[in-house]
Amino acid sequence: NALLRSCANAGDVGRAQEVLQEIQQCVTMEPNDVSYREVIRAAGKSRRSDVAISTWQMAIQQQEQTRWRPTVDSLSALVIAILRSASSGVDDDHTRQGLYKLVGSMYKAILKGTSPHSMGMHLISDPQLVFADQRLMSSFLQAVTSLDAMQPQSNEKLRALGISIVTLPCFQDGLTPPLLKNPSYRSAHQTAQKWLSDGEGQAAVNR
Repeated sequence: NALLRSCANAGDVGRAQEVLQEIQQCVTMEPNDVSYREVIRAAGKSRRSDVAISTWQMAIQQQEQTRWRPTVDSLSALVIAILRSASSGVDDDHTRQGLYKLVGSMYKAILKGTSPHSMGMHLISDPQLVFADQRLMSSFLQAVTSLDAMQPQSNEKLRALGISIVTLPCFQDGLTPPLLKNPSYRSAHQTAQKWLSDGEGQAAVNR
């Protein structure tokens, strides 16, 4: 895992995949949450959402053998990897929207305890830990506000979803100083707060 961490820090996604494969083929080792997370981090630094998603799905498929369960840290790495690709790793709006929609569907799956697109959100043992993590929830909020900005007109359901996130207890005192330094998180938070103050999406929230 130390080698995988080095690969992640360097954004060397190819080497990270090779190391993970070596671990999987070794009879005395098996990948754990850190193993998968570091490959996903490497993919995120390289703007390779395809690798991040396929690594996550592989972990899901192998979880009965490895006893792996998604953690807040690994889920956060996945969401951030997808957002990085959406914001600067793809050239067409259709692909970008698809990535934002995937992140949004993951959040809704956690709320409902279901798992769309084989992303395994139902395997998260304690969803409350997800909802309490301000960085992860800011990432989900970034996806929702970014997707809304790409729509030809305001989307009531999207804005209701954004309001449901920004009113979570983890945002009660606003963004923490480290997250305030992130312009994407800061913008997403401000946008959702404006939706809330303007009463946007309230009909969908009430339903």
